Amino acid sequence: GDFDDATVSGTVVVKNSYGFLPGNEYYKMSFYGWLSLVYVGLALIWLGLSIRWWQELLNIQNCIAGVILLGFLEAFMWYIFYNDWNAQGVRGKTVFICATLLTVVKST
Repeated sequence: GDFDDATVSGTVVVKNSYGFLPGNEYYKMSFYGWLSLVYVGLALIWLGLSIRWWQELLNIQNCIAGVILLGFLEAFMWYIFYNDWNAQGVRGKTVFICATLLTVVKST
């Protein structure tokens, strides 16, 4: 037949065997997942010590607890971002903005 007037339309979906994340970003998902668990463990230890010594706490110990909380929230938001991107193939803007803001707040 004659293909002079033929049109082709469609989409190309690139998905790896582990999901939609690029190879250089894939390790970050498990890193932030484990980091979240480390922060949970650290928070539980800090909570136990704070309860034990609650009468002698200074304001700096409360600030340390705040940094642990911010670190957990940052790591957990990055894990959600990479997990969502890996599952759906689309980067979530809202989660990315929240994770970036938490990174900046914790760093300053």
